[in-house]
Formats: sequence, structure tokens, C-alpha cells
Amino acid sequence: MNVCTGMGIAAGDGPTTVYAFMQAMGLINDHVEGCVIRAEAHSAHQAFARPGYLPRSAAGRLRH
Repeated sequence: MNVCTGMGIAAGDGPTTVYAFMQAMGLINDHVEGCVIRAEAHSAHQAFARPGYLPRSAAGRLRH
């Protein structure tokens, strides 16, 4: 299974669909410089913590 199929993206989905998905998931912030939403979207992206994810530095400390 490839990564896209695992995320529910079919092989026939076009670039517009994939780009819209990436926008919705916060992977792309294409608001223009100066847009009031750009800073808000960037802050939300920085504050987001993936469930079950530990940064490498923290994961290394947990191993014995």
C-alpha cells in the first residue's frame, strides 16, 4: 500500500484534489504575505502536536 492510498487518496485523484487535501490538512499555507489569516494559520500549524508523536529528542530519552 502506498502512502496516498493509506490516507484515502485514490490513484485517479487529480492534482487539484490532492492540493485541496493538503490545504485542508494544514500541510500548505498559500495565503499571500500580509493576509491576516496567514499568520493565524502559521500559528495554528506551529502549535499542533500530532497524536502519538514524540520528537526524536524525547523519544531517545524514553529508550532504556
